[in-house]
Amino acid sequence: MKRITWILLFLIYVTVPRAQDLKFTDANEYGNWMMSYYKNPQPANLFEAFKYGVNSTEIANSGSRDLVLSFFAAIFRQDTLVQNDFYDRLKTEENQNVRYGFIFSLWYTNGEHSNSKLKDFKQLKINEKDVENIDSLLKTRPIDIFNDPISDPTHLDMCWADYFATGRKQGVLKIISGLENINSQDYTKKVIASSARWSLRNNAYMHETVYEIITEQIENGAPNNAAQLISILKEVDEKRNEHN
Repeated sequence: MKRITWILLFLIYVTVPRAQDLKFTDANEYGNWMMSYYKNPQPANLFEAFKYGVNSTEIANSGSRDLVLSFFAAIFRQDTLVQNDFYDRLKTEENQNVRYGFIFSLWYTNGEHSNSKLKDFKQLKINEKDVENIDSLLKTRPIDIFNDPISDPTHLDMCWADYFATGRKQGVLKIISGLENINSQDYTKKVIASSARWSLRNNAYMHETVYEIITEQIENGAPNNAAQLISILKEVDEKRNEHN
């Protein structure tokens, strides 16, 4: 499996993100903003950030729009008031990218309130394409990021997007659970587990809270993957010592 997800590839190039004004010059800067959002949430800026993310040609061409939608789905999952605010702003929105992004973010949210908003948005009948998209999505089920087994790299992206958006540790714990397949005879499971390990190591280096979550799991006895977690933190410590 040759696919490398954008959030994993992105980690290669960025440094620890810092708070910054909401002015994006490229996808790299936008990625820094997303990865640091949980440290300094700015709800008032979310809608403008959303519009930039779904309208960016650079992000779309890199195949990373789903990551943006997953990030905002995490925001929606945490706060239904943000869903309501976006809905009110988009009642008369003509930009297809923005409407499309909102529809799919609501679907990824996978909640009772978001599904209700999807149906409400359909009733606005802004255009037939929206109706078709919503009808199609409501017939399928998105990934349940905290409960479904990790069987696709997209699931890893969605877990990290949830963490970056909210700071909740559930997504990180889900990724940790995927380490149990690190020695699997199934090629796909093994590659996904290796990607999970790589992302945990890099994010533990960049985000102290991820390091702490891994440490907590080791201290709690994590029987299925303790050796991997210990090895990950050892590599992080070595990398930090190299740069001190």
